[in-house]
Amino acid sequence: FLERGIGYCILHESKIVSAATSMARSRRAIDVEIATVAGHRKQGLATVVGAQLAACCLERNIEPRWLAANAASERLARELGYVRGESYETLSIIS
Repeated sequence: FLERGIGYCILHESKIVSAATSMARSRRAIDVEIATVAGHRKQGLATVVGAQLAACCLERNIEPRWLAANAASERLARELGYVRGESYETLSIIS
């Protein structure tokens, strides 16, 4: 991540409370990951870090890809201007 990753965060009392990062990256695209600490949700922090990450990608000619895992993630993606693409099935390994 230190060599090729991209990320932005919001600090509160010197602790990260919201972050948008490249979960995976290729030369032309990243998979966006956003997380916000439970006590800081519903304040628009994910929107701020997500918008900053998307802007950085567009400046660098990198496609930010969003894989919405739930309804809240999908709402945030739409709020940030993402357009729904094709659906596909994913599998998980549970041990």
